[in-house]
Amino acid sequence: MVTAATALKDSALRTLHSQHLFLPTAALVLLGEVALTSLIVLKVPYTEIDYSTYLQQAALFAQKGVRDYFQITGDSGPCVYPAGHLYLYSLFSLFTSSIFQAQVVFGVIYVVNLGIVIALYYHAKAPTALLPFLALSKRLHSIYALRLFNDPLAISFLYISLLLLIRQRWTAAVITFSAALSIKMNILLFLPALAVVLFRALGFNRSLLLAVAFFAFQVLVSLPFTLPSPTTRSHYLQQAFDLSRVFLYKWTVNWRFVPESVFLSKDFARSLLLIHIGLLASFALYLWTGLSKLGPSWVTSRWNGPLQSVAPISAVTKAQSPSQRRQLESKFAPSADSCITSSIPGTLTRFPSYYGEHNFQSLSTLLLVSHVILLGGLAAAHAGDALQDEAQFQANAGIQPTALSSRASTSLGSSKKNEPASSSSIGLPQGGSSRSKKAAKENGGSSKTQI
Repeated sequence: MVTAATALKDSALRTLHSQHLFLPTAALVLLGEVALTSLIVLKVPYTEIDYSTYLQQAALFAQKGVRDYFQITGDSGPCVYPAGHLYLYSLFSLFTSSIFQAQVVFGVIYVVNLGIVIALYYHAKAPTALLPFLALSKRLHSIYALRLFNDPLAISFLYISLLLLIRQRWTAAVITFSAALSIKMNILLFLPALAVVLFRALGFNRSLLLAVAFFAFQVLVSLPFTLPSPTTRSHYLQQAFDLSRVFLYKWTVNWRFVPESVFLSKDFARSLLLIHIGLLASFALYLWTGLSKLGPSWVTSRWNGPLQSVAPISAVTKAQSPSQRRQLESKFAPSADSCITSSIPGTLTRFPSYYGEHNFQSLSTLLLVSHVILLGGLAAAHAGDALQDEAQFQANAGIQPTALSSRASTSLGSSKKNEPASSSSIGLPQGGSSRSKKAAKENGGSSKTQI
């Protein structure tokens, strides 16, 4: 006879490797965070760092009509963020009359942002046991509720963009991503992987149109500062997107063990840049694309989108009309692992000098660590993001692989002639096949999109 204690133990163990009780646990985590964040706002003293400066800068823009970025300054220095930063803090200046009200708004943003992250974890098929750990970061609570930095605003738009991406809302995802970049330049860390994901999903021509929309949004939000004169345009670009900016040693997190003289040297900066580029190249070759396995043919066969590379000729010819083709391609939902992993090289190398950067990695790192601990590690995976996407496409659309994609299937470790290798999550080694089959069965025979 199974006792209540045994049943409870079994239920708890299931949360370690499945989404058993995921939604109830998510609700409890969010309710707990509402209570905890409220207590922090009410009981923990606010610490002034940059918020008053942000409001001063916003007042110069919104109330005094200053359009020259060299003249938009505050107590802690000049404005070094893109136009979206000024727009948002102008709204804070307009609709909040006290620090406490602003803290309440940021507390709400924190809980909403956590809810978005939980939604991403749900799509990623992350185990339920990870959810409570999302609420344990003392620094995150501080960044949101006690410091009122602009990092949470930018990262919220970024996570919304990822959610739209896996839901195949391509234009909305790109515009939202551009909105995130208009708040803080560090969002550029995610741009290389976004470009790869769009190419995998849409091919070159449609990705190019989205790139135009991306840059058009940046141009639009910057018009108040770029239209008045060539001087204001130059000053805006220099301040908002200064890639050569030198960070203060006192704010460094990752490189505290390095002497200040070394940290501020040009040779050290060049070394970090080279490491950053090398890591991005490695990710692009071995994780984000199939270049390491298929070579240049991976690019050429996907130039017009995923359908040609993974579907047989008969399937392509049957989808003659744009609507028929879109219906078939709608079964292709790209992995967003790329966008999550793409910030790692930059966070470790080029942007290690600000405590607010913790916000860019804290919530996504837990998912990446789960790959290592629970799924065997990205390095042990038998598929990169790109090949995994295409295998999932074949499984969801019921398409038998072509000769080219069969090579991908071989590299994915498929051992059965007509069994797609897409049922496993990214990072899952061969030994996890039984688990992936169970997940596929629970989802109606097809694997969900892995984030």
